[in-house]
Amino acid sequence: MKRQLIDASKAVDLITMILPIQDRTLLVPNVCVAEIIHVADVTEVKGTPKWFSGLINWRGYGIPLISFESINSRSGSVPVSLIHAAVINGTLDTSTVPFYAIISQGAPRMMRITPGEIVNSDTGKKGSVELMIAKTCGEQASIPDFQAIEGKLVRAVKKAGCQMSIAS
Repeated sequence: MKRQLIDASKAVDLITMILPIQDRTLLVPNVCVAEIIHVADVTEVKGTPKWFSGLINWRGYGIPLISFESINSRSGSVPVSLIHAAVINGTLDTSTVPFYAIISQGAPRMMRITPGEIVNSDTGKKGSVELMIAKTCGEQASIPDFQAIEGKLVRAVKKAGCQMSIAS
């Protein structure tokens, strides 16, 4: 069954965040992003998948930091000393993962687009956590499947037994 991402007849403008990652950008609705932060320290969590980079301190809470490339079945390792991250509002199981952060390899930027500017791109193979690979404003961008990402993240957090607690 095909999911319809946007009803072009009802939407006028979309405010999005463009998050640079290794081989392309992520196109994320601005409403999903709580904040863009610079990552200073990452605490490793044993027993988590490779894409789970660790926990970071955000507003006094330890939240998961993930690599989109790795969770999407693409190779990708990022030196976490020089990165930005987009803190994402959790929606699937907010009691387990109310927020999480996605690594960005540069400064994210805001972009206002219309639904007609998002065109399905047949040039790339879609990964396991991508709704669509699109072309918008001349750039190839991945539209993340947040339900799939959060499903994997909730399972990893529960399996590792880590808590999204107040950091000390």
